Order: sequence, then structure tokens, then C-alpha cells
Amino acid sequence: MTSGISVDKSIRRSILFVSKDKNIPLSDFKKAQKFLRIIDGHLNVIINKVDVVEKYFNIFYSTTVFLAGLYFLIIPIVDIGGLSDVQKLEIFAFCVFMFIFSLYIISRNQIFKSAEKIKRIL
Repeated sequence: MTSGISVDKSIRRSILFVSKDKNIPLSDFKKAQKFLRIIDGHLNVIINKVDVVEKYFNIFYSTTVFLAGLYFLIIPIVDIGGLSDVQKLEIFAFCVFMFIFSLYIISRNQIFKSAEKIKRIL
């Protein structure tokens, strides 16, 4: 059986065993492979402090970008400066880009969610 995860053979065997035994999908292991380690012959999930800071920075940055997008969305609605239709469209497109970018940033936290799920079950 292939796992689709490019890690050492011992880790791969442990992943396949734990996946069958604990009924965890292999996709979670693939997302969390950065955090998987074999310690004393057992599969462990190690999340260090830098990764935790990265997780919270992603949340903060995503929220900031999303709120900035909302702020810029107000400009064409209020329209104090007499913006042309093209300028309103450009601002709207920029806001849509900011919303999509904030979703991308927050999606980077899926690896942490998978790692924490595996850690709880192990």
C-alpha cells in the first residue's frame, strides 16, 4: 500500500500502522509530515515554539488583511471624492484579491490542525 508521503521508511510504516489502527486519514499525515518524528520507536508529533508563533502570526496577518479589505470596500460605497466607475471597479477587485489572500494565509494553518488532531489521538 502506498501512502503518498515522502518520509523515511520507518516513519512511513508507523504512519500506515497508526492510520489503520486509529482510523486517521492519510491526508492528515501528509499535511502534518513536517511535525512527525520517531522517538523511542513510536510515532510522535513535535510542534516547536517557532511553529506555534507561525500559527498565531498567520491568524493575525489574515485578520489584518481581511479587515483592510473591508476598509477599502467602504471607499467606493461612501464615494466622497467622486470616483469614476473604473476606479470603483479597481478598488472592488483589490478588495476581492485581499479577501482571497486572507483565506490563503489562514489555510496555511491546516497543517497545524492536522498535527494537533494526530497528537491528540496518539
